[in-house]
Amino acid sequence: MEPAGIEECRRNYLERQKRRRDDQEERRLRLLRAVREAARSLQTLGVERVLLYGSILIPHRFHERSDLDIVVYGLPAAKWTAAFLALENWPGLDQVAIDMKPGEDLPVDFLSFVEARGEVIIMGTKDVRRTRPAGANP
Repeated sequence: MEPAGIEECRRNYLERQKRRRDDQEERRLRLLRAVREAARSLQTLGVERVLLYGSILIPHRFHERSDLDIVVYGLPAAKWTAAFLALENWPGLDQVAIDMKPGEDLPVDFLSFVEARGEVIIMGTKDVRRTRPAGANP
């Protein structure tokens, strides 16, 4: 192959990679808008606080195998399935995995990490965060 042909292949490859990254970033932003709306809707189920964290918040880090990482506080156990289905079936969220965790059951050190790097979507009127140290029994 001629050097000019190799250079053209290289340019085409780089353009395809850039389009792929741009498409992934557009998808991330669409999902971010959708999950913010969907999470707010969980207040009707009794949710007091919702934190979003992980690669969805980091430009160009979210990719096709990424999931949505969400911490939920104050959700009654009887409404857990309804909340998960509400998120999973929300328009725009049906093509992404959702990892929803109950904040009351997570270690304090992990929650501190999430609080520092995450985004609060719902801030309830009462502090529902747990003060139990990591590894302690509920």
